[in-house]
Amino acid sequence: MIIGGTPDNLIVEGSMVNIHKIIFDKLGYCFSYAFFTGRGKGLGLREADMYGTPVIIPEDHMTGEEEQSVFVYADEWSAMYRRPAQEPDIAGFIKPYTALVWWLLSASFLGLLACLWVVRFLDINFLKIYRRADRMDSNGRAPVGMTTFTSDNVFVILAVLFMQSIPTVPQGGHIRIAIALWLLVSFVLASVYRSNLKAMLILPTVNLPFDDTEELVDTGLPLRLPFGSFLHRAMLEAPPGSSFSRLLPKNDSIYLRMDLPTSIRAMENGEVVFAAPRTVIRNVMHRSFSETGRCLSYVMSENLVGMTFQTFVFRKSSQLKAKIDPLIVKLQQSGIMDYIVKKATANATECLKPLQSQYQYVLRPLELRDFYGVFLLYAGGVFTGILTLLIELALAKSHNFSYGLKP
Repeated sequence: MIIGGTPDNLIVEGSMVNIHKIIFDKLGYCFSYAFFTGRGKGLGLREADMYGTPVIIPEDHMTGEEEQSVFVYADEWSAMYRRPAQEPDIAGFIKPYTALVWWLLSASFLGLLACLWVVRFLDINFLKIYRRADRMDSNGRAPVGMTTFTSDNVFVILAVLFMQSIPTVPQGGHIRIAIALWLLVSFVLASVYRSNLKAMLILPTVNLPFDDTEELVDTGLPLRLPFGSFLHRAMLEAPPGSSFSRLLPKNDSIYLRMDLPTSIRAMENGEVVFAAPRTVIRNVMHRSFSETGRCLSYVMSENLVGMTFQTFVFRKSSQLKAKIDPLIVKLQQSGIMDYIVKKATANATECLKPLQSQYQYVLRPLELRDFYGVFLLYAGGVFTGILTLLIELALAKSHNFSYGLKP
């Protein structure tokens, strides 16, 4: 139930109003709303015949002058926070392929290298083509050893994969066939990678602030919820060291008696986390989307508290209970109760979709951070090249020093 308007002209809205109309029209009763504060005050003064809003009353809070109906809502408590914004994905350059494809690509690289090495080994040791050291190849060059052959083929395979020119021409028909197949595979992989990379760089990432109780505790964000509510009692009664006991914030925002609109604005600004039953959360999302056309809040997928049952409350021995209980059961079993609630908060359905589906059609300009991953990969290649050059220079200097003293 949503109460608006002015003190002189209060307006009551919400799905529960429609449920009241169905129930009392069926009974042939007229009804009106009486507003008061404090649980039990209205019933004790006989100003009302029942609580119009389903509530949760623990057994130890029952005064003996009240009776509960069958449950009207089976609801769960969750938490909502400011909707996370889109962020660049630094790892976008590795996402065009899955981890399995990257592993298969690495295995193919090593497999081809091993295949060429085995072919070369068979040529030298069994086919006796290059057994003599002074024998020349078809181009008039001296025979190539296993170490040089292996390093040359590493560069050839990498050059083909990166679509660069081949430093040396493969010798032998069997080796050329293997390199040709590798050329075809590399062409397909590189073409698919380039096309998917564009989409992956544009596709944003969304980091959820929290998605369960433990993550909510780790954020350290202040939690705001109704004072004395079912969740508040569960937190106060939780054993020390548990997630619920750690949820009690160090500040006293939990005890502030602030009206709902103020708390919702604070939540949408990222100042607090707002905890409530999912029915209330649906109403908040529905109203914000209806007013702004955007989803301003995010709700975690897990629940803070499991299923809770909310009921109407009557005066003791009230004749209304026996008449209303069967109607509530019929409304639930026919699906009318759930339909009325979902229809009254229809716009919340868009905001309750997974965040990834919200952004799949949203275009955004690329930021510098989108290219950080590619820049890091490039810097790693430059560093590896410089390190290789320094090692070669060191080895060359050591070689010249060792043999430079010979007469």
